[in-house]
Amino acid sequence: MNEWFYDKKLSLNVEKSCYNVFGRQDDNTHHIKLGNINLAKVLCPKHIGVLIDSALSWKDHLKYMYNKLLKHVGIFYNLRKKRRNILLSYYIHNCCMVLTFAPILIQII
Repeated sequence: MNEWFYDKKLSLNVEKSCYNVFGRQDDNTHHIKLGNINLAKVLCPKHIGVLIDSALSWKDHLKYMYNKLLKHVGIFYNLRKKRRNILLSYYIHNCCMVLTFAPILIQII
């Protein structure tokens, strides 16, 4: 793997790199090495903001998104008596993207 990166003149940040094995997890014979460094095996890596577990289910990602939105409930409660443009601005900047993809994820499940 290291040679392939070298031939393509690419680099990889090994500290941020990890791998996951999809499917059966009954054996621990999978080890990926880049140079002299073993990559870390994780059960639920985050890739472009989406948590992907080894069973390819959305449970961990939905739990993560739920907890992320839950943090904003108290702020919405405190902003409810403020001007509407402040509340709308906060919603657009902090919650809109999370809620935009929620119906898509729920349909998949």
